[in-house]
Amino acid sequence: DTAKAEEISDTKWQWQFTNEENEEQVGRAIIRKFRLVAEQKSDNQLQWDLFLSSPVLQGDGEKHYLSGISNNAVTEGLWKYYSFGRAGQTSQAWATLDWEMDNQDVEMNLEILANNSYNGSKIDYSTEGPVRIIELDNSAEDADVMIKFNSETKVGFVKSPNYKNGDKACWNGDFENVDCSGVTL
Repeated sequence: DTAKAEEISDTKWQWQFTNEENEEQVGRAIIRKFRLVAEQKSDNQLQWDLFLSSPVLQGDGEKHYLSGISNNAVTEGLWKYYSFGRAGQTSQAWATLDWEMDNQDVEMNLEILANNSYNGSKIDYSTEGPVRIIELDNSAEDADVMIKFNSETKVGFVKSPNYKNGDKACWNGDFENVDCSGVTL
């Protein structure tokens, strides 16, 4: 938020931030430079690309970390995340995030693309006013999980096949376990 946009062309802008003193850490990687590029497309969409530089990359190089599109208002879009591999490794898409937000509510759907046992797993997050809903779909096992809570009252529940024999487990506003029959979100 401290970098000013640099106009590359009539339809393309770039923001850069170099951290000379305190290197930022993203996951296990130390980041020296962030570069964000936005380009206006003819279909009233913006193309976004985020590049990160790190001393762990070959020749202190730059890696493409995120790409995606959004509408002009930046209230909905689709991001694709790429692995932040070590020197000599090629970046591969590891997840997509389809998202939409309005003045009150948010909906996000993350899908794992990584070539491992989590490939195809999904995390969905949405809001309905103060109610937050998180749904986890683990492709490696039949273990769908739902967490739902009210951000104002703090009341909520979790339902998972690996917890309490798959029965709904509820808590009250003081985060104490309670019988679910009296829980209202």
